[in-house]
Amino acid sequence: MCAARSINARFLLLLEVYQIKVWQNLHLLYDKVNAKALNRRIKMLRYSVTILGIFMVFSTFGPAVSADSVMIGPANFIPASSEATYELPSGWYLYAQSGSQDRHFYAPVQLPHNAVISSVVVFYYDNDSGSLTVSLKRNNLYADSPAKFEQILCSWESAGAEAMAKSYKISPVAYSTVNNGGYIYRLDLYFSSETADDMISFGGVKIIYSTS
Repeated sequence: MCAARSINARFLLLLEVYQIKVWQNLHLLYDKVNAKALNRRIKMLRYSVTILGIFMVFSTFGPAVSADSVMIGPANFIPASSEATYELPSGWYLYAQSGSQDRHFYAPVQLPHNAVISSVVVFYYDNDSGSLTVSLKRNNLYADSPAKFEQILCSWESAGAEAMAKSYKISPVAYSTVNNGGYIYRLDLYFSSETADDMISFGGVKIIYSTS
């Protein structure tokens, strides 16, 4: 909105300068032409001012682009199999229990068609020698072989051990333009086998994108 007001102010200033030039020229013409010719000149100059205004409006204002985001919380994730043992305290964070036979979790992702994904932010806690891996993927609904079904847009693995909640922004993102006509999207979450209960916890993912 501020940018639009600034552009409008510049446009009005240009019109004012142009009108001053117009009336200066008219003053010089007044003694050289008769009244009828002067009226024709005024009409032509007014028409040129209108055309100039239309041109500036269409050349200055492009398609509006807006930034947005979607949050996928830990409660949206489901275990990949019944062998996964995990905890979801109050629905605010997720961790795999020690000795769990399956440590994979999935969550569907729904974004507007043709949206452009700029980054993925992971919220987590890692105070363990193990790691947490988060990946954004898409599946081709019309691929002619299983090897072509899955494509990874971005992936990240935690490292180090620190007793504090953190976040990490993954960027850039491959295949960043969302195509809901041929693909479905999901997040993959994996806890390594070395993790000890809530020493590594997952707090959610924010996907940042833009639309026009």
